[in-house]
Amino acid sequence: MAAFPVTFETLIDRFASLPGIGRKSAQRLAFHILGLPEGEAEAFAEAIYEARRSVARCART
Repeated sequence: MAAFPVTFETLIDRFASLPGIGRKSAQRLAFHILGLPEGEAEAFAEAIYEARRSVARCART
């Protein structure tokens, strides 16, 4: 297995923790994020943060 920097491994681990995302898919997603222009990567992170902060789960789920 390739040795990646700790921060990249952490990103892969976070993606791999999502339902239906295995280690290989998590690596692909992580490489994709790293390939984005900085502004797009920041917008992606901000969208996650804002959704988490402002969207509530329905109590009936």
